[in-house]
Amino acid sequence: MRPLPAERLTELLAQMLREGWSVELEVTGTSMSPLIRSRDVLTVEPVRPWLGDVVARTDAGGRLVVHRVVGRQGSRWLTRGDASTGLDLPADDEHLLGTVRRIVRQGAEVRRGLGPSRVPLALLSRAGLLRPLLWPARVLARRRADRSDQGGDDLADLGVLAEVQLVEGHAGEERVARTERR
Repeated sequence: MRPLPAERLTELLAQMLREGWSVELEVTGTSMSPLIRSRDVLTVEPVRPWLGDVVARTDAGGRLVVHRVVGRQGSRWLTRGDASTGLDLPADDEHLLGTVRRIVRQGAEVRRGLGPSRVPLALLSRAGLLRPLLWPARVLARRRADRSDQGGDDLADLGVLAEVQLVEGHAGEERVARTERR
């Protein structure tokens, strides 16, 4: 099978979410560490976000990133990675693809950061206080990852897709399409 270029995969993901599909994707990067880590599998749903939600969006270059909604600027969304040093460029609705509803790490669901704690996390992030507060957790997570020697890329942003599964349920029927990036 020939791998899809990252840009085409992002276009496909955006189209599927616009059509109402839920999408599972494996991510790499450190911008949302320790909540989301490289090789975590995220379920993204085509749901309008609220303050504190983690969203899949495209940046100015059309790359896919997964960051937290930290506010609004007029009609535009403000997002930021929990471990990032600054805000992303404001995004229009068309750049927000969907909301992360589930995180799975090594087969187990991760619950923190998506529930009620998401709003205080967003406020701390927007004020620039979340990154220093998360520093000890990031160091521990990095040490654990080094010990497990899972490999993978250590990119500046979450968003390079290793695998995408598109899932849509109709009357008890589930359809899954898969594409891989090698």
